[in-house]
Amino acid sequence: MKYLIIILFALISCSQDTGSGIEIKNAWIREAPPGATVAALYLEINNNGGEDRIVSINTPVSEIAEIHNTQVAPDGTGKMIKLENVSIQSGELLKFSPGGKHIMLINLKKVLKPGEVYEVTVDFKNSGQKSVNAVVKGFSNSGDENHSGHSMGH
Repeated sequence: MKYLIIILFALISCSQDTGSGIEIKNAWIREAPPGATVAALYLEINNNGGEDRIVSINTPVSEIAEIHNTQVAPDGTGKMIKLENVSIQSGELLKFSPGGKHIMLINLKKVLKPGEVYEVTVDFKNSGQKSVNAVVKGFSNSGDENHSGHSMGH
């Protein structure tokens, strides 16, 4: 009986919990120019669990949320490429930031004003849904340009 308990304890301690290691932080939305129907969302995902993949992203402020990556051409123009699949490795910190990977909020349902806070839900293949609050930052607080000069590239 003693050996059975030791074996069960060893099996339990070796099993990997892929659902509890995801942490989402530093989420913010850039204020959209007047009349704009899109805005950019940035955040960081820290994965202290097993390998995972983002399935979808939802927020009540837009009809669609898509993951994009900015690619800069030799002439300096930026182009956004939609990413269909984004995996996050165990131990990885995945940053969605200006000039790189970001989340486009498409068909905004309202005007976003600096200081407002909205819930964002990220659905992971293994870890399920994780939510975070994202604050809207004005252009003067965001640290870079808006997406008005970029091509959607789809």
